[in-house]
Amino acid sequence: MKNSRKIKAGKRNLMTPLLFHTAAGLVISVLSVLAFLEPVRLALCFPGIFLLSAIVCLADGLENLREWRAKRTESRAVLFLLPAGAFLLGMAVLAAVTAL
Repeated sequence: MKNSRKIKAGKRNLMTPLLFHTAAGLVISVLSVLAFLEPVRLALCFPGIFLLSAIVCLADGLENLREWRAKRTESRAVLFLLPAGAFLLGMAVLAAVTAL
């Protein structure tokens, strides 16, 4: 009984990242459709698209970095995800500045 509690307490919740990615993907899709239907009136949708993409990319990059440092994986995806997330964050700031 005591061992099963330790296993459950140490287990990561795998549904949380999946739900986060699904929700972010749906919001990005809706914002993209709205932004391209009315680009002048809804210009602030573009920074939202870039910001959500950057958050997802940076979250994945940090998770991969944590696993890579713990030597649980040989994946080098972190070398792409963190710079891509930083680029998308810069694009969000640039889009927000130009939209105002």
